[in-house]
Amino acid sequence: MRAGRGGLGQIGGAEARPMVCLTAQLAILVFGNRNEAKEISMDWIRRLTQAFDYLEDNLEGKADLDRAAAIANCSIFHFCRTFEILYGISPAEYLKRRKLSLASLDLAARNATVSEVAQRYGWDSPEAFSRAFKRLFGLNPSDTRLTGARLETGPPIRF
Repeated sequence: MRAGRGGLGQIGGAEARPMVCLTAQLAILVFGNRNEAKEISMDWIRRLTQAFDYLEDNLEGKADLDRAAAIANCSIFHFCRTFEILYGISPAEYLKRRKLSLASLDLAARNATVSEVAQRYGWDSPEAFSRAFKRLFGLNPSDTRLTGARLETGPPIRF
């Protein structure tokens, strides 16, 4: 049985805009010199990749968007705006979906309680975690283990 309404299927994929083309075009417009633009766009891609890696590495607990923006060497506003332009979803929503995706795998594979999993992924209460889980997947977290439902989860964004 496949459950879930939102899932992570719409993150990235065909809806994601090609990062290299976007940054290269922007850099060429700003600097006019293709070589300088290429160097700047590659540096920007490297920094964004490091910021995304930081977010993925800190899904358990609190991933700090301010820290990710600092890694990308831009303001929180520009980091969030760039993320949303590239992937069509805010970084906060992406983090929530990724955490819920990993939590669903934990619930299905382990004997951990809903409270333990909620705490591991940074929710303040099991009730808030359960509401978010149900909104994304269409069923309660405790039902995941009981019914053996296959939830629609997705991999991290990469470019």
